[in-house]
Amino acid sequence: MTKEDTYTISDNDGEHQIRISPPASAAQRFSIAQIAEANQVYALCAALGACWRGPGRPKVKISSHKYDFAKYGQAVFDELDSRGCTPDQWVDAASAAFMACVGGLIDVEAVEAQADFTEKEEG
Repeated sequence: MTKEDTYTISDNDGEHQIRISPPASAAQRFSIAQIAEANQVYALCAALGACWRGPGRPKVKISSHKYDFAKYGQAVFDELDSRGCTPDQWVDAASAAFMACVGGLIDVEAVEAQADFTEKEEG
């Protein structure tokens, strides 16, 4: 989880050079991945808010949303919108943030591959 990517996001306050770095918590990364099934935009925004390093970071905090990443993603979306930052300005950074969050998490294929890892007893 040390890879960082840099993006430029513009809003009413100007351009922000930001770094994308995923949160250290696997539970937080998993929660972000989990909400993508219900709402991909909120998942992208939650990932962007959680991974944003540098100036212009959204002021909303995940803790004020009781670690509900769907609500947090919605709040990040609303804040970016209120700052004049349209989705086409943040979608690349958000996509990279989402991929940084889900990278390294166990996927369904890995679980299925390990489902029969024990040897069967003979007898």
